Amino acid sequence: MKKLYAAILSVLIAFTVLICGCGTSIPNPFFFNAMHADVTVTAHGKTDADFKNFCVEIKETLSAIEASVSATDQNSYVSKFNRAAAGEKVQLDKCAYDILSLAKQAYEITEGFYNPAVYYSVQAFTKDKNAPFTPPATEVTDKYKQLADMFGELELIVENGAYYAVKPNFTVEINGETYSIKLDLGGIAKGYAANVINALFAKHGYETGYVNLGGSSIVCKSSKSGGAYTLGMTNPRSPTGDNYLTTTLQNDNLSTSGDYRNYFIHEGVRYCHIIDPTTARPVQTGVYTATVIGGDPALNDAYTTAIMTMGTQKAVEFINKNLSSSRVFFVCEEGIITNVPPTGYTLNKNCGYAVINEISQDGKIILGDNYVA
Repeated sequence: MKKLYAAILSVLIAFTVLICGCGTSIPNPFFFNAMHADVTVTAHGKTDADFKNFCVEIKETLSAIEASVSATDQNSYVSKFNRAAAGEKVQLDKCAYDILSLAKQAYEITEGFYNPAVYYSVQAFTKDKNAPFTPPATEVTDKYKQLADMFGELELIVENGAYYAVKPNFTVEINGETYSIKLDLGGIAKGYAANVINALFAKHGYETGYVNLGGSSIVCKSSKSGGAYTLGMTNPRSPTGDNYLTTTLQNDNLSTSGDYRNYFIHEGVRYCHIIDPTTARPVQTGVYTATVIGGDPALNDAYTTAIMTMGTQKAVEFINKNLSSSRVFFVCEEGIITNVPPTGYTLNKNCGYAVINEISQDGKIILGDNYVA
């Protein structure tokens, strides 16, 4: 599941092209595309050559992760798993094994509301811009759900220093064809990459800068002046893409999911790329976007997706139980819900939303009287 551009750094940073006859300089910030996302890298305090080495290693790292777990690269380990027969034991590399281990952990913690085995639904509800679209029948998505429900049965094995995944021995028949479980780890891979990038900041000796992985995962150090960055959170229902609130980020990471970038409208129904594993159809829970700041960015990638599929009441229970030490914002039909005290953010009064819980106790959300279930 691909994730979205749901938060943008609002600090205006000049794009300065460095010119050096020896060819060791690159622009800072440095922009490139990886993992189906536009990536931005900036850092300060060292030489141009140091910055170039930093960017090269980040780019190579992201390429290696994508080559391991991409669902569209036919040579990736995840694609090899997807092509395997039900019950087959498939060898992985360490990267794919680690990401799948995190995915299984997130699946268990979220009680299945994060589920990377919704591959078939992602494919069924993806359309080209001008292509016709016919939603799959309910009896078909019910079969997709049966396959997704088997993710908990996927087994990970380490033998003699090698890594394996055993595919659940379960199939369904759709229109005379046999289907087994398939995976799409796009909803957690960028968070995993954020963890690796955080270590690269330390390895290269940078204490300032940030790496923005398409807005869905951001690793942030201090700003060039040594302070925090100001972060704008995109209003999920704004036609102009303005922010619903701003907050700060320093020496921390952010993960976001939302239904408002990668979507289309068909016969009055919004179909986004985030799949609800309880229905095997695009999420329709009334939650539009969710952001988690702090903690493990890989798990947070999964958690923001899960919050959207849980719906408001279940999401509040989950956040109170599991994320009270993190900063959490999510926007639903009723308004903005957060466990952050009002002094921790600035609300855009023209965003069209009210904060429906102004009280936070020890990081726990208390829904206000104006919340309508």
